[in-house]
Amino acid sequence: FKYVNKAFADMFGYEVDEIVNSLGMLDLISPEDHMLVQKNILLREQGKLDSIRYTFRGLRKDGSINYLEVHGSRIQHEGKQGVMGTLIDITEAKKAEESLKLSQFIFDEASVGIFLVDEDANIVNVNQHGCRALGYEKEELCTLSIYDIDPSFTQGKWVKHLESFNHLTSQTIETNHRRKNGEVFPVEILISLMPHNDKVFRVSFVHDITEKQQAKTQQQKLEEHYKQVQKLEALGRLAGGVAHDLNNLLTPILGYADLLG
Repeated sequence: FKYVNKAFADMFGYEVDEIVNSLGMLDLISPEDHMLVQKNILLREQGKLDSIRYTFRGLRKDGSINYLEVHGSRIQHEGKQGVMGTLIDITEAKKAEESLKLSQFIFDEASVGIFLVDEDANIVNVNQHGCRALGYEKEELCTLSIYDIDPSFTQGKWVKHLESFNHLTSQTIETNHRRKNGEVFPVEILISLMPHNDKVFRVSFVHDITEKQQAKTQQQKLEEHYKQVQKLEALGRLAGGVAHDLNNLLTPILGYADLLG
């Protein structure tokens, strides 16, 4: 490097005099991106590109990685071809982008339906699980409202729901959802508030509880059957006791009858 400013040096954790006439470009670049940067520098030096813009991973003095966006151009320096570049540290923006990608991946791949609903009960966003559960494409669902997928949900019920959230930040309800083909199935929904840009959205995590309800019904049937068995056993014991008592009464009578005979 023939010249760098303090801002450039600070990006990599060096002092200016530690870089100028001491370090080369590759010393400040992550090894994984050496070929990328060398290729782009060569394109400018050969006159194939006058300017270029791209991103690469930088290598700081302490060994940590930062993400940089370079705006480079071809120049003449002391009668020779050279390149001049301006760097912008985009590490925080890159982290935010990666975090957003991760959040979107989690949203899309979650094993429960996730619905984003506005204050008018319109479906603003929905993940793939929610689409599959209801049999809609995402574009279709995002034109519908809660009233379209919940046969029991009326506008009056929605108003009461809004009022209840004046004192709550989340709540869990059980209701039914209706698929595109008309089939109705039971669901459990955890609803949380999400304020955003002066608006308040509802984030609903929807879980199909068909199997849970079927298991509950089966359990109730088993319990009822057990109660019936207990009743029959009690009747059996009662009948046995009565028979025993009758036998005790009849034995002396029959014996006396034998004596008289």
